[in-house]
Amino acid sequence: MKNKRNTFSLNSIQFALLSELFRINKPRPSQYFANSLGLSSKTIRNYLSDLDQILKKYGAGIESKSGLGFWLSVDDEERFRELKEYLLKYENTDSFDEDIKAERAHLIVRELLAAEDYIKTESFMDLMYTNSTTIKQVMDLAKLILNYFGLSIVSKSRHGIRVSGSEHDIRCMIYYEFIFYDRFDLSIAKEEAFSDYFTENEDAKDVFDIIVRLQTTFSDQKLSQWTITTLSKSIYMWDKRNRKGHVLEYPEDVVAQFTNRNSYYVAKFIINECIQKLGLELTDNDVIYLTMLIVAWRTNLDIDNMNPTIRHQNKDIALDVIQHLHDVNYFSHMNKDLELIDTLALYVEGYIVRSRYHLYTNLLEGKYNDDISIMARKLAFQTLVYMHKRYGGVVNSEEIIYLSNLFRPYFGRFPHNRRLLKAAVVSRIDKLVGELIKERIERNFGSYFDKIDILELYELKGMDAGAYDIIFTSYDLEKLSFVPSKVDIVYTTTFFDEAFKLSLHRLIVSKSTLGMSTLGWILPKENILTDVSCKNQDEVILKLGKFLFPDDEEAFTKFIDELTYMETVDETKARNNAVCLTGLSSHTASITVVVIVLKKSITWGRGSKAQVIVYWDGGKDREHAHYLENEFMPHEIDEVFHDKMVIDEILTSLNYQDLIMYIDEYRWKITISGSAFK
Repeated sequence: MKNKRNTFSLNSIQFALLSELFRINKPRPSQYFANSLGLSSKTIRNYLSDLDQILKKYGAGIESKSGLGFWLSVDDEERFRELKEYLLKYENTDSFDEDIKAERAHLIVRELLAAEDYIKTESFMDLMYTNSTTIKQVMDLAKLILNYFGLSIVSKSRHGIRVSGSEHDIRCMIYYEFIFYDRFDLSIAKEEAFSDYFTENEDAKDVFDIIVRLQTTFSDQKLSQWTITTLSKSIYMWDKRNRKGHVLEYPEDVVAQFTNRNSYYVAKFIINECIQKLGLELTDNDVIYLTMLIVAWRTNLDIDNMNPTIRHQNKDIALDVIQHLHDVNYFSHMNKDLELIDTLALYVEGYIVRSRYHLYTNLLEGKYNDDISIMARKLAFQTLVYMHKRYGGVVNSEEIIYLSNLFRPYFGRFPHNRRLLKAAVVSRIDKLVGELIKERIERNFGSYFDKIDILELYELKGMDAGAYDIIFTSYDLEKLSFVPSKVDIVYTTTFFDEAFKLSLHRLIVSKSTLGMSTLGWILPKENILTDVSCKNQDEVILKLGKFLFPDDEEAFTKFIDELTYMETVDETKARNNAVCLTGLSSHTASITVVVIVLKKSITWGRGSKAQVIVYWDGGKDREHAHYLENEFMPHEIDEVFHDKMVIDEILTSLNYQDLIMYIDEYRWKITISGSAFK
């Protein structure tokens, strides 16, 4: 692994330095920058040297003079403007110190993982050009990172510190660091020892070919190309650990759990070929480890190919999950979730293995979509929190994305609950022509109607015309002036062209869903808060809590804690300057939507901006649960408030009636598209 230097992009320290160089108008010594960033003067000089090389590509540079210090010099304003435009995208520098601290902590972790003996803390100071105070601060974070994998740091007087824990957890930690922190922005004094574990090796291609060929020996394990590539490199890491005397040892119950199954035999064949053909030093416990990884990282498997005992155990867990989701969301159609239960059963084993044995991975990279529906994310989050409480599973962003994509195809599985319409056909010719018109209507839109009567005009006049939703007629419309205004009158003949069918479809859908699952009736004008001042996410969540629960401190606290927890685990993705939030549970008495329009965009998550914040809550009223069950209402929120045109309108000239018009437009589009929402 090589540290990333002389890059075309700016790391956090370089950005902070350049921002400071912009601000000052006279030379400053390196110690001036060192004091402001908490770094050593030597480190600052190294970063300034790197920054000078980058700036030269943009018509600028950093000049220095002994006794004076460093300053920014621009030779080509036009080229330098490109860099200025880049810098304007990054207004918030609050996270820089935390980013630097995290990178240093992971560097310490990697150095400890690669060490064969104790390491003195002074060596970390030399490696990162920093002081003992900074190392002590960073060491606390390094301990937390290691603890995530069940590892700890032990110290010995006059010797230093080292990592303590099982070989399995150490290998998992090595893999994690390689995958998630393979590149970093710190300037360091020498090449990392950790790099030796994952040096580029042509033989890794041979391992890759072995895995590709053997993974389908008994059943298709469906390992992604990315996973196979990672496994190929990891197997070489195991070989190096074994040669150094760090051999895996598993207790009998773990060995029993991962033997006598198809994945075990696949793993055994792979390890045997790596020993025989490539001369790698691997053991029987490496077979168990590889079996774990196959079970944890495969992205699909036919339910019938699972071990029968494991299949039944996982189905029981999946049933418990579905029951939990039905209870917490007040769903009612559990009998229609059989396919989802199979999907969850396949997910469960991999999830539990990943969680129990610290096999964290970004296996979703390039395969799964992180732009997921807001209801899918909610259900995934609810599932993982439930699994965490019951089985000690992890709750993290990668699992949420993965599980959300498994939930997603099942949304819209219950058709939108619509009201059947009553209609009449009144032809100016005779009832035979009326029958033809009725036949055309039923052929195209029959599922929307309870009944369609054929009437003469005098018959319609002699009855309550308001009992109908729509009247189809070939009379001039003034002849039907006696019909109540709530009834739609459609002029038609026996000929239906495509344009007429489209407009008629829209009318029928609108009438059949009127007063049902639409944002119009759950977003009153007073729930739109405009011109609000908030500096960050925490202030927005507090504002929401105070608005929703002004007099209920217990409900307010529960609401704040839950939303803060969710955003900490997996920040909601902002799109088109808007973000849609919801809780794990229902907090309000009935379905509620609140829209906050900020005076100024704030940073939401890492890098994204949001000025319109929408909170939606399914409420505790069971009668309205079906609006969430078929995902109509959440999908409507997702579509309306992530539409750039709608958000621009809200920010420039918010008009409540125009917003409701947009909502109605989307309701029609969603309903017209059928029951399978994407």
